[in-house]
Amino acid sequence: MIRLVLTDLDNTLVNTPVSPRLTPFARHAIHRLQKAGVRFGPATGRMPWMLDPIFGDEHDLWATSVQGNGQVGYLDGEKVFEHEVDWRTLRRLGEFLKDKPGAVLYAIDETDTLAVGGLTQEELNGQYDIAFRGPVVVDEVPERRWVKANVHCFRAPGAPDFQQLRVQMEALCPDLDFVSPTPEPILWDITNKGRSKASGIRELLGVMGLEEDEVAVFGDSDNDIEMLAAFPYSVAVANAKPGVLEAANYAVGSVEEDGAARAFLEIAEASARGALPAFLM
Repeated sequence: MIRLVLTDLDNTLVNTPVSPRLTPFARHAIHRLQKAGVRFGPATGRMPWMLDPIFGDEHDLWATSVQGNGQVGYLDGEKVFEHEVDWRTLRRLGEFLKDKPGAVLYAIDETDTLAVGGLTQEELNGQYDIAFRGPVVVDEVPERRWVKANVHCFRAPGAPDFQQLRVQMEALCPDLDFVSPTPEPILWDITNKGRSKASGIRELLGVMGLEEDEVAVFGDSDNDIEMLAAFPYSVAVANAKPGVLEAANYAVGSVEEDGAARAFLEIAEASARGALPAFLM
């Protein structure tokens, strides 16, 4: 029986290019899960203040969650684990990106987003990026407890080849992992080596006292592959990348069809009977 549902957000639960918010149907499905006694939450690269555009003021909808791609975990609104990214490594990466046109390192905590790299403040202000709120360009990453970071490559004259840049960053920062959460490799999530949504979920399951066959996980992109490969009840939406569909054990409808949310309803109905839903059999 499923006791916990964790899902990626962008292009899995939320059709981000169309709207960054839950559809009314998805909100209804999550409420049904919770009413059936199944905990629900995001397994996401986002941090708390990045969740408001999706969930609004219903903070209980993400009170249990894995954030920052496995760097941070919450249970019923309480932070139960957190893994720091070394600020010195981030500073070194920011210095490397300064002469790479259009490439920006975001260092993110629960209150600020700072940017270092190949864009001025004016140039960055001219870019549209739904994932970040008011990035402030600084000369270097300050000494602080950072748990979330990204590298974003905007298209600019003289911009580096995106894949080559990733290889260079991996060589410069061997203690970090770089994984793209987007269909096009223009954004990389940064975590400590070996940290991922999968490792974060395992840590959360340990805190909750749940087994791996009591969680259902949903995803669509490269930063979901390890998560989907790790758990028996792993589900890809139909619009997922081919490698993601291969990693998942099950598939549901696309984000445009509210496929994940429809699966949530089936889980809620089955869990109320102490059973598994038909699509997971």
